[in-house]
Amino acid sequence: EYMGIPHSLMIALLVFVFALPHIDPITSAQTAYRIQKFLSQIQSPIRPRSRNLHATPQEQISDFLEGIQHCSRVPGVTLSITSNTSILFQGSSGFRDPVNNLPVDEDTLFGIGSTTKAFTTTLLAILESENEISWDAPIRNYLPTLHLNDTFADASVTLKDLCSHRMGVNSNDVLWGSGSSASRVSTIPWMKYLWADEPFRYGFIYNNWMYSMAGTVIDITQRQSWEDMLSSKILQRLGMSRSTTRVSAALKTGNYAMPYAVPPGTKFDPQPLPSGINECLEIVCPAGCLSSSNNDMTKWIQFQLSWNATNSKGEQIVPREAREKTRQPVTVIPGQGNQYNQGNGFSETSDKYMFGWVDGTYRGYRQMWHNGGTLGHTSLVALLPDANIGIFGSTNQVGGVEESMLDLTKYFVFDLLLTGVPPFDVDQACQALESERMFLSSKQRKEKEAHTIDSIENIPI
Repeated sequence: EYMGIPHSLMIALLVFVFALPHIDPITSAQTAYRIQKFLSQIQSPIRPRSRNLHATPQEQISDFLEGIQHCSRVPGVTLSITSNTSILFQGSSGFRDPVNNLPVDEDTLFGIGSTTKAFTTTLLAILESENEISWDAPIRNYLPTLHLNDTFADASVTLKDLCSHRMGVNSNDVLWGSGSSASRVSTIPWMKYLWADEPFRYGFIYNNWMYSMAGTVIDITQRQSWEDMLSSKILQRLGMSRSTTRVSAALKTGNYAMPYAVPPGTKFDPQPLPSGINECLEIVCPAGCLSSSNNDMTKWIQFQLSWNATNSKGEQIVPREAREKTRQPVTVIPGQGNQYNQGNGFSETSDKYMFGWVDGTYRGYRQMWHNGGTLGHTSLVALLPDANIGIFGSTNQVGGVEESMLDLTKYFVFDLLLTGVPPFDVDQACQALESERMFLSSKQRKEKEAHTIDSIENIPI
């Protein structure tokens, strides 16, 4: 312990401070912009060996995945690419447990972070179709003891507000450190003390606690936990048999990706974290504590791409109309409406938030995506519904260039499948990642210097 704080919790808080603020739609879009800019500055032609006409798309993706895992220095990575009915690619590279030389495979469990949010909104859509809840009813109908600091918000807030990040309240994620033993219901009174940074329904501020409150609505109205309802209504029906909401359960499977982090100010070499460090996230489970695998997430993406919201057996999980409500843009994400790097062939926007999804475009196709970060894992789910393509990628690292690695993999896959030609080769991708490392190192150095100067200036004399 340190100052009465358990060692593992202290590490969790440190990792959170330096890593998790980078995992939200605004900063992730900024990261994507940078990596595209770095690519545009690479003038060398695509190398002939990466344009092997005899290589199948699957072989090209496999080679790319292995190469980018190596140069990004992440311990391990897994990737799934699928249509609504057919698996286009599944593969993994690296280690789930580097200490014991245990490789990642398609059943390895990763913490998928905030990509959990779409599971929560899908569960709410199911309950809405059963007339159990309403997106637009005052939340007070379901949580009479929930109060907010803003008077108007206190009287008017709905599930739609909670799930679209338009509350105006900062996430205050440090409160996760209160301990995973606290129940969601016991955290309801805390919400009154979260101060608003913007007026209610004024703009986009990412907030995990509001998704926790949405899960609490399920706990109370259904007299079953969000965890049990998620399992019976979605996971079991999709055949996602390995996915779990408990880190302890994930560890017991014996095939869990050990979490790693890149400490600030280092040479981007990942360091191991305690295996159970993500148990502190269970207090806000509906916002981001699901652990899942390549095989399971493939089933989730196929369900999302299916026209009638069905599983592999043709059974409807949720009425299509109810699922479509989760795909209606609600909140504008500031500063993300521009199109990036058209001269380099990229055209991507991420300018609106739906219910658990970011809405935008890629090369003129509608793109739905969300990423997720836990204490030691980073994940990405991205769909091009009109092109019938979806991908899931996850790695057991935070704090380095893993977000950019997943973005580059997405661009490589989408362009290869849409045009038949990859937009860059793995060497160019690795050059872009090195530029990102240099940027992050410079940023961390400047922040450290600014913090030091600020501290000196505020010493009382």
